[in-house]
Amino acid sequence: MITTWAEAEEFAAAHLRALGFDDAETTTSGADGGVDVRATRAVAQVKHFAESAVGSPAVQQLAGAVAKHQVGVFYALSGFTKAAVQEAELRDVALFVYSVTGDV
Repeated sequence: MITTWAEAEEFAAAHLRALGFDDAETTTSGADGGVDVRATRAVAQVKHFAESAVGSPAVQQLAGAVAKHQVGVFYALSGFTKAAVQEAELRDVALFVYSVTGDV
């Protein structure tokens, strides 16, 4: 069960490693610039709350943190708004919705 934000970030790092980003690791606590998991070729943000879907401003923030030759990946427990999906398509950010049981 994924019950905390820290567990959600570890889950996202493990998922990225399973996708081939072998060096994916969680970032340290604190000001992370919207990046919760970092790999050489990817950066990811994780939102572990169920109150509301993630909106486009969060996708824009992650897209701004993606460096050249990196992929932006966003994980959310609560899903994404239509505007967030549109923004992700424009900025080539991959979106994943996960469950507390670890389904993606």
